[in-house]
Amino acid sequence: METFLPMVSHDLLDRIRHRLDELNRSERKVADVILADPGAATSMSIASLAHAASVSEPTVNRFCRSFDAKGYPDFKIKLAQSLAGGTPYVSQAVEPGDSAEGYTSKIFGATIAALDLARRETDSARVERVVDYLTQAKQLHFFGLGASGAVAQDAQHKFFRFNIPVSAYIDVLMQRMVAAACHTGDVVVVLSYTGRTASWSTSPPRPAPMAPSCWVSPTRTRHWPTSAPRSWRSAPRKTPSTTCR
Repeated sequence: METFLPMVSHDLLDRIRHRLDELNRSERKVADVILADPGAATSMSIASLAHAASVSEPTVNRFCRSFDAKGYPDFKIKLAQSLAGGTPYVSQAVEPGDSAEGYTSKIFGATIAALDLARRETDSARVERVVDYLTQAKQLHFFGLGASGAVAQDAQHKFFRFNIPVSAYIDVLMQRMVAAACHTGDVVVVLSYTGRTASWSTSPPRPAPMAPSCWVSPTRTRHWPTSAPRSWRSAPRKTPSTTCR
């Protein structure tokens, strides 16, 4: 039994920030100009924005369409709506020339924006289901690699308090072995911010076919590799039982 917890924002500024790594070099320049001053971008002509980003006007149009806009005018409307929607903080990159006051403000602003986004995008029904899984688990395993490995280890320390056998694995080979040995009632929490961890792309941990353990996969977007188990890549169509046993 599995569930999937995506964090997908419908706010345009949030979507632009979250997709920065996916954009090509020219589109990234457009995104940087917009994120640097979203308010000013709403009043720019397409020629002005293209000049500010040192790209061509067709590149700006292509960028706009990649965010579900019909064209640049429609994109500006969506951007204005995003600003009017009350996004209180805009995440900005720390620059080499920033003062201590400047980069401190940016870091706190980015943190507050991330927390606010998580609050607005949290699916309470899914959270409730996951809590049911965790509280009824016979054993908990947290999987993570890289930065997510530290999160997995921190979760292990915190869940010790609930008197449930809990472990954390940050090595992909150990994850595969533990996954294959899971039994009914076990819960595995697979942690990945992007859902595109390279070590899981070719041979991800998989549960044993005859052991109906519960797998929970919190991630920012639906970017699990195609080789990952189907349950990692999409939410179940039917609401699963609230028990893992």
